[in-house]
Amino acid sequence: MSRHDPNPNSFPVLVPLPGLEALSSAPPRPDSRIALARALRPESVGINPEDYVDITSEMLELAAPASLRGSLIDVSAKSSGAIGYPSQQSERVVYVAVTPQEYSFLNVNVLRLGESAVEGSVRKRQASPRPSEANAAAAARAGIHAVNNRAAKMQQYLGNELLPQFTLIEEFQEAARHAGWARFGNETEMLKQVDYLRTYVFGGMLQAIAGQRHWTPAQQRLAERTVEARIFLDRDHNRHITNFAGMLALAKEWNGHKQALVGFRLWQSKKYTKEHGADV
Repeated sequence: MSRHDPNPNSFPVLVPLPGLEALSSAPPRPDSRIALARALRPESVGINPEDYVDITSEMLELAAPASLRGSLIDVSAKSSGAIGYPSQQSERVVYVAVTPQEYSFLNVNVLRLGESAVEGSVRKRQASPRPSEANAAAAARAGIHAVNNRAAKMQQYLGNELLPQFTLIEEFQEAARHAGWARFGNETEMLKQVDYLRTYVFGGMLQAIAGQRHWTPAQQRLAERTVEARIFLDRDHNRHITNFAGMLALAKEWNGHKQALVGFRLWQSKKYTKEHGADV
């Protein structure tokens, strides 16, 4: 990547960050209660500051939540990985960037999904000797079955991933407000939660952004490393705590939009089932 790359979505490499060599390396205490401030020390999460000397101050700014938000929330309807839902709060359709995995089951036209299943059932039963009323009822059931199956996947995703992640984010927000208080469980458990947050929550955000900005795998990994530098290494006046809190706030907002998107899809599914159930 060129150091004079004009692309505002890139993370240019300029000069090393100052002061990283001064970071300490205290041993872990797996059974002790731990404050967030300790959990965010680089040695606690296995980060070697020397591996991040290519991360620049300019790159840190480009990885700030304010710079990332526009590629997660209120994105272009035609952009890669964008799904829209009617927001009651803003009284318009809001498009949210999602990961490829999320896109695979959230990007669905519920009515068309049901109609396609009905059409498939009709074609399959055209040569059937059964009365046409029975075939029509079977086709209607096929549509409802297809819609309900997709709704079940979305409900499972909501309950098993989105809601627990939302709770975890809120718990870490509370921890960030009292970063020096050792009252948030033992070190082993908190470090597991930090790793989950870093990998699946922040990592998911950057994966969705990568689709929006058409990053290469190398660019996505550079963005991940830059975010890691912000929350583990950018420590002047405890700035890493502020950086971490900012990422949590963005993650919470993104999660909330995805919950609203899933809720809308589930409402559409119930509406389809109610309207077509009389045909069964």
